[in-house]
Amino acid sequence: MDEDEARLLALHHLNLRRGRTYRELLALCDRPERFEARGPSGKIYSVEIEAYPDDGRRGDLRVIAAVDDGSLMASLSPLCEDFIVRPDGSFVGEGD
Repeated sequence: MDEDEARLLALHHLNLRRGRTYRELLALCDRPERFEARGPSGKIYSVEIEAYPDDGRRGDLRVIAAVDDGSLMASLSPLCEDFIVRPDGSFVGEGD
């Protein structure tokens, strides 16, 4: 798997979700988004966006993008990127 390309896709799809409200992101806990996306090389990747309560502050939500190219090794250990959002809509580690 081309990790640079997979990371680019993961960050792109996470950035698209940064504009959503906390309540909209919370829905990803019950209903992860799964889809295919084409990288700049033309290769097709599987992308999954999901959210989990973070172990840090109460109410913080970790939003994760997992990307793999469908190969066995990549599907067992996908490339992951994430961000953490607070209930007030601010992001943990950004401007704290």
